[in-house]
Amino acid sequence: QRIQETLFHEKQTIIENCLFGVDINPNSVKICRLRLWIELLKNAYYKPETNYTELETLPNIDINIKCGNSLISRYPLDADIKKA
Repeated sequence: QRIQETLFHEKQTIIENCLFGVDINPNSVKICRLRLWIELLKNAYYKPETNYTELETLPNIDINIKCGNSLISRYPLDADIKKA
């Protein structure tokens, strides 16, 4: 159980914080999102605090994987870029 939880949270962290993508084909975006969800489901686990009746919530990855044209910028190239 602990190994499964650790794997789930590590994969969740990578998917939420390290993976970002844009594709012009909407079907490719859907397939990508689905594959990421399936990868997380492989290590999904029941939460002990719910007496093992509810699965750990899967993250919303819609903000990381978008449909669009990555070669066309929607921001002007001469715009000021704020430093992080």
